Amino acid sequence: KVQKKLQPRSCADYLKNGADKCGYYKIFDAAGNGFTVYCDMETEPGAAWTLIMSWSLKNNMLLSFRKPLPLNYPVNENAPNWFLYRLTKDRMRSLSDVSTHWRATCGYDKHGINNYRDYIRGKTADVNIFALVGTTCIKTELINVRGHTGIHQTAMYHSSSYLPHVESTSGGCQFSVS
Repeated sequence: KVQKKLQPRSCADYLKNGADKCGYYKIFDAAGNGFTVYCDMETEPGAAWTLIMSWSLKNNMLLSFRKPLPLNYPVNENAPNWFLYRLTKDRMRSLSDVSTHWRATCGYDKHGINNYRDYIRGKTADVNIFALVGTTCIKTELINVRGHTGIHQTAMYHSSSYLPHVESTSGGCQFSVS
């Protein structure tokens, strides 16, 4: 009997098999196509995070960073980096299929990725960020905007013709910085 080699679908698969360092790893989509991603194995003990998109402030006007996640606007999808990077829609969906959580951080150049300032995290079972378009309250596990923190609160999420973001001063949801 020939045993098929396991193909990791996410950074969490590497973590489960003993990897514990941040870095570049090869993962595979459901069809068996491999691609390189950046894995954060250190920020939260027992958790692994896969970078799906990142950009520097000087690149924030590029179309790839002004379109919602359900739309396919990849940039440097085969070369993960912190300044100009967005996976394809299909790769994001493949990761979403095997992920339990999602998170977004801002200001990594100021705070690093191991900081909960300007940070939001939620469960994929509660919110599929890859399908959201429009404005709605979403469930979060943890949110921090400019030092204001909410735990297990809903937050106003906006994604239409612009990149997904939290409207922290809008009413209608539990979390607000005002």
